[in-house]
Amino acid sequence: MGKHNNRPARHLYKRANPIYSSRPNQGTESAETGQEGETVSTSNLSSLLKDQIVPIVKKLSSEKPDEKSWAAAAVSNLLLDDSSRLQLLKAGISKVLVDRITAELDISVRVDLCGATANLALFGGDDVAKDLVRKGCVQAVLSQLAIVSDFVAKEKHEYKGASGSNKDAAAQFELRKNTLLLFEQCVSVLWALSDASLEGLTLASKDPRIVDLLMKGITLAESDFQGCTNKVSLAIVSAQCLNTLTEENKPIHAHLHLPTSTTHIQTLTAIAVNSQLPPTFTSPTTPQENLSESILHLRILATSILANLSLLPVSKTAAVVADAISWDLDSLCSHVVTASRTGVSQSGELTTAGERVLDAATSVLGALQTGLEVLANAYSEEYAPGEEEEEEVVDGEWGDEEMDEEGAGEEEDDDGAFDQMMEDQELAAQMAAESGGAGGDGDDSMETAGSGGEDRAALVEKLHLIQKILNVSAAGSRSEINTIASSSPVYSAVDLLGTVRVRAFGCLQNILTCLASTKKWYSAENAVTVHQLWATLFEAAHSAASSGSNSTSNLETIESAVSAIWALARGVDEYKGTQKIILNPTQSHLQNLIQTASLPTPTPSLALKCTATLGLLAKSTSTNATIGPFLMSTIQNPNTPVDVVSEALNAVYDVYGDAVYPWDSVFVNGKYLDVLRGVLPGFKAKVKGVDKRRERGVRERAEEALLNLGAFIKYKEGEALEAKKKGKK
Repeated sequence: MGKHNNRPARHLYKRANPIYSSRPNQGTESAETGQEGETVSTSNLSSLLKDQIVPIVKKLSSEKPDEKSWAAAAVSNLLLDDSSRLQLLKAGISKVLVDRITAELDISVRVDLCGATANLALFGGDDVAKDLVRKGCVQAVLSQLAIVSDFVAKEKHEYKGASGSNKDAAAQFELRKNTLLLFEQCVSVLWALSDASLEGLTLASKDPRIVDLLMKGITLAESDFQGCTNKVSLAIVSAQCLNTLTEENKPIHAHLHLPTSTTHIQTLTAIAVNSQLPPTFTSPTTPQENLSESILHLRILATSILANLSLLPVSKTAAVVADAISWDLDSLCSHVVTASRTGVSQSGELTTAGERVLDAATSVLGALQTGLEVLANAYSEEYAPGEEEEEEVVDGEWGDEEMDEEGAGEEEDDDGAFDQMMEDQELAAQMAAESGGAGGDGDDSMETAGSGGEDRAALVEKLHLIQKILNVSAAGSRSEINTIASSSPVYSAVDLLGTVRVRAFGCLQNILTCLASTKKWYSAENAVTVHQLWATLFEAAHSAASSGSNSTSNLETIESAVSAIWALARGVDEYKGTQKIILNPTQSHLQNLIQTASLPTPTPSLALKCTATLGLLAKSTSTNATIGPFLMSTIQNPNTPVDVVSEALNAVYDVYGDAVYPWDSVFVNGKYLDVLRGVLPGFKAKVKGVDKRRERGVRERAEEALLNLGAFIKYKEGEALEAKKKGKK
């Protein structure tokens, strides 16, 4: 398994309050007039405002600051509703918000406008975020952050505490409070736009002050902005933004590797290893909710940033994550369940206590998700400390026209050469001889999972990583949590718990692959652990499959568990020592994999992983009687995706590569050679139909499988002829 995407899913973290405002009475104004009145719940407010979207958008350009702030708060709330958000987009809300942020003079209104923009960027999806970038939103936000930066510098050197009249002191505090709120909202917008758009990330990276400003957001001292209560949330969102900006981003890497950034690296390292946290987290002068959970989140984000920069040893990375995933998730799940029952008001809104539980769960689970992704990357086959990866082109930066122009002639030439190779019987015979009939190079050893495999494997046992990861995955399947309805205001925690479970299995897959580079983990002396892990993974996959849900999250859970099963089976199969482990899968295991691969709506990758796993398990007479027919039906089915057919063929080459195998009788008695001859023309046409420019990997693997198919048919024909001669004697 390759690297995980380090970017956390944006909807998983605490966001701007949907009716958030910099003005103390903002949430109590009448939806119709903007005047003070009866408090309106979020859900009721949304329904009241839906028919007034155009007037609300117009109020954003009012001359009265109160009306503009009220309109921005209303827009912020409406953006959380899918249908209202669509109406707002049709009303041109993106351009209006960007223009108003730049033109607005009142800082409290700018706070509200940026809050609404944050909700639009965060909940509108990637396409909306990219549209905001095209409309100049990054530049608008960076201009506000420049103002914030200047104010922060002034605050540091000039503010000496409240002085003058009470009125002056109150006005000064209000300015400082709004500046810090503007700081947080601008960073939220910048994070969302950088995460959704390569152009947005590039524009943000070009600002020479961005790294220093985000580090300032992380490390504000308690003496800075005294009395302001959002310093912890500002630190978290600043770390989230910096985490995104440092992911495979050479300009930012170059900045942070300069000698002038040494202090930043030292600060992040101290946070990650918990040797020195920012004062806001250790000695807050204002009450802070869920401080322990926020500390966990900040430590993991600092760890991820350093991992992005290849500046934290795997030993420290693994230790930090191991500590994080030891969090008491049983207690957290219990609190979420309780909040779903007692932390919801009669109007369906969360109470203060319910909000506190949801925020705590969101912080912890968000930290675990990021931590597991970081750990998975550290155990990736692609892991290479200190190496920069080639930049990928995303967001459609390469036009289809350019690809068509550059690749059209190339594909025609390739197909001509390919046809010639397929028709060259001497080449096929040569390939068969070189492959030994197995369709490969005869070397079945697994690739080591990157450099330092032995060292990373030692950490697995030292830190008890496998058991801790399994504990995390088990928390996501607790029946108490699964009883919470999707309409519940705490359901986002349930959803996030499912995502963490998927990340846990993905991390486990990478670890199991890495362990294959060791000399003994897959030996018989570890058989008890391997068999327990095998049973646990099948139970997890079966539990998800038995839920009857075809939701994306449920299919992701099944696929991630199957991925770990595949890695475990591969490790056992490729172990070359004398003390081999025998998995002995049950008929239930085999049928579960077959049924999952044959689901009406499986992803091609899930079907491929099930097929690959079955291929590894087919090397006994008992299992082959079940798996052989499945492989043949997969190959013959015209609806099977090309990459899955390729995988099934590769399994056939491996499993039936020698007539001396006891299970080769299944191949002979089932007349599989006739099946392979019959599918050859159709598979060739399928392979040629794969666009080599857009699906190069699939095409290349399919071409290899097809070439090996010709060689394998000749090889098995030779075996059959030899057997016939021996029979006559």
